[in-house]
Amino acid sequence: VSQSRYQAGLGTRSRWYTPIRGNEFTTKLGHFNVFPVRKGEPVPKADITSWKEVASRLRGLSETQVIQLNHPRDIFNGFRPLGPGQIDGFTGEQVGPHLFEFDAVEVANSGSLQSDMMASVRDWMALVNRGHRVTATGSSDSHEVSRYIVGQGRTYVRAGDTNVADISKEEVYRGFKEGRAV
Repeated sequence: VSQSRYQAGLGTRSRWYTPIRGNEFTTKLGHFNVFPVRKGEPVPKADITSWKEVASRLRGLSETQVIQLNHPRDIFNGFRPLGPGQIDGFTGEQVGPHLFEFDAVEVANSGSLQSDMMASVRDWMALVNRGHRVTATGSSDSHEVSRYIVGQGRTYVRAGDTNVADISKEEVYRGFKEGRAV
């Protein structure tokens, strides 16, 4: 794909889809997707010490509607976001110092497959059973096509789709936060 065609798909209208610009925010406490993100928005500093601070910085962006915790079972600088030191995998109780400040959690990701494929799903179910309103998501995390399976994971959000070139973004954000996703 040429650079100009690639850039055209990042925020311009298309007759085939409604684009929503987002970004992955990398910290020592995990990777987070945030969307929407306005073009040219300054990138928040990643020198955070708590998820509360992550949420504060990301929700402080001008248009942020959704924060997603990505690949929660991966280890980042010795820290596993939904590991045994953070969450009781059975009850969903927080046992670590970091409060859950995200709207969604990635439970399927082709770039970070675990030997126990259902571990992240069980973590999500424990959070939901504990009363946290967190949407489960899937993504391909395809930073490069030579190592990762492109398009393996998908998240579909319920929204009016009579005109795919002009789906209500607010309806998508609301559906995402309310868990109306598969």
